[in-house]
Amino acid sequence: SITENVGTVQNEGFEVALNTVNFHTRSFTWSSRFNIGVLRNEVLELPRDFDGEFIDINPNSFLEAITVGQPLGIIFARQWAGVNPADGRPMWYDADGNITYTPSAVHDADFYKDGVQNVTGGFGNTITYKGLSIDAFFEFNFGQWGFANTDWYFTRTPDFLMNLHDMVEDRWRQPGDQTYMPKAIVVGGNYPETADFRVTHSTNAIYNASYIKLKNVTISYNLPRSVTNQLNIGGLRLYVTGANLYTWTAWPWYDPELAFDPTDIFGNITVASYPGFRQFSTGVEVQF
Repeated sequence: SITENVGTVQNEGFEVALNTVNFHTRSFTWSSRFNIGVLRNEVLELPRDFDGEFIDINPNSFLEAITVGQPLGIIFARQWAGVNPADGRPMWYDADGNITYTPSAVHDADFYKDGVQNVTGGFGNTITYKGLSIDAFFEFNFGQWGFANTDWYFTRTPDFLMNLHDMVEDRWRQPGDQTYMPKAIVVGGNYPETADFRVTHSTNAIYNASYIKLKNVTISYNLPRSVTNQLNIGGLRLYVTGANLYTWTAWPWYDPELAFDPTDIFGNITVASYPGFRQFSTGVEVQF
């Protein structure tokens, strides 16, 4: 075999940064900052066969299909249809839109979402009144979708005999139950004439990793010059800072900002990701 660079991938978009002073007087100032980047990713070319047709790479792969006309990180998944309220079995749609219990990874799957971060950026405000200052900064990320590998296999197995996410409490228990979680089964068992829910990847395993995060808030106070002169110093600033304070997201697992591997070109899977944590600090800055 020979390893070589093949194909063509196009990334196009734009970035904008804006800084404004919204209000300014001798004792009061309000300023803002905003930046945004928009990205579109598309595979334009791949190697061709003897007939001149493009040869897709891993065309039926759940997470690693590379196809002309699609972005890198496209997810090729079967479509989830829910849980049968009569018997608790998981259901999927086939290629014709009919309910099936044994979907094909090749014939019934289709392109769904991708791992491209289409819109990224942040916005912040700084307000100062005399010596008091408050600064808050938000960051955002939209467009990325992903599969939480570790969480899927170790918290959503239908075996239900290991540490689990509390969503299993919503599982099907009796005929007529309307829910998204199939019934529990014995370890090593399976639903009759039904694909294995644990390893049959479908759209119900793909989540929106978009988020808006309150990234930093800093409250500070600069002592008046009359005080610092008496102390024989150039200045003294007291401050309190909080980081990673709150995240608004539909991603049900750990912090989507840190969940994905930045070296993964597909950007559509998380594996044993460590969650972010809130940080608080306080300090004193002295100028001499």
